[in-house]
Order: sequence, then C-alpha cells, then structure tokens
Amino acid sequence: MLKKIILLSVLGAVMVLGFSFNYTKDHLEPSLESQVISQVASQSEELIIPNTVSEVFGLYSDGSKDLKEMKKTTDHIILGKVLSANQSSPVAVSVKVEIIDTLKGNHAKNEIIEISQLGTIDSEEILDINSKYILFINNQLNSNWYYIRAGVEGVFPIDELDDTLKASTNNMKDDLVKVFNLKKNDELKVNVNKFIKYITDLD
Repeated sequence: MLKKIILLSVLGAVMVLGFSFNYTKDHLEPSLESQVISQVASQSEELIIPNTVSEVFGLYSDGSKDLKEMKKTTDHIILGKVLSANQSSPVAVSVKVEIIDTLKGNHAKNEIIEISQLGTIDSEEILDINSKYILFINNQLNSNWYYIRAGVEGVFPIDELDDTLKASTNNMKDDLVKVFNLKKNDELKVNVNKFIKYITDLD
C-alpha cells in the first residue's frame, strides 16, 4: 500500500512540473526555472496505469537569450526528419528522428535517435511525423534518449516548399530578425542553408 502511495505521489508531481509552459497566441514560451523532471511508472497491478515502463529522468534547463548562447550550451544540433511519435508514458511522448545532417555533435547520417517530449501525442508542441526540423538537443540524464532545449526553444520547423525555417519562441524570433535583417512584420522565415551556415560558423 505504501509503495502504491509513493508511486502515485511521484507521478502526480511530474504532471504538475512537466507542463510548466506559458501559452501565448502563436507560440510556447519555456519556463525560466531549471527543472529536474522524473517520470515514474510501474508494471505493478496496484497502479492505475498498467504496462508502462520503469523510470525516465531528464534535466530541462532554462532558455537562452540568443542562438549563439544556445549553441554553446547544447550538446547536439541536428537536421532531422520525424519518423514516429508514441505515447511512452502518461506525461511523455517518444519521438524517433532520422538524422539528415549534424551541425554540432557526432551523429551519423541516417542514424535514428529518440527524443522525449513532455505532453501527450496530440499536444501542440510535439514534433509532427514526416516533418523536418533543425533541433537543439541535449542528452537525457542517465539515458540514451535526448530532450529538446528549453521545451520548444530548440525547435526550428522547416517548410520544404520554399526551403525555409522559423523559430518557435519570441526570443529566437527576435534573434532571427537581428541576425538576418528581417522585418518584424514579415513571416520571419530564413533560408535553411543560410541558417545552417550561421550556426556552424558561430564560435
């Protein structure tokens, strides 16, 4: 009985901490406070949710002021295509991404990695299947999974129709305006190759 109470209490804490994003009309702003998220589930029949798997730990840090700072504090920067997304626990989605190119780190082309995102499969911030992105990701704590920097701050969706990308948060949109001399009333889209060159050239 005590085991059941402890496990359910931890799972409840995850649900409170895990969704600390502030919604605005057209984007998600990540929380500024660093958080250590732990998701705990069990195969025990005592739990309400059966057949979910053991423990997953991830360190979700605060955001960056601009692209230069985010590159410095990011383990890997990749161009990838989303292959699948599955609800791996009540509060997290496992997203499989195929590597197309690596801007920082040592991932090989065509390598498939798994990224853990907080939310449910139909959450707005979950990466879309068959879509391409440039992603700023860090290693998940005690795991071979990855997490996206500052929730969605490290997500740059690619529009394959015109080979452009855009930012997901206001601070990164502002930096795109500054770096690429965009006008704020424009769509704030940047050519993918120009963005890649800028990121790879940063010290």
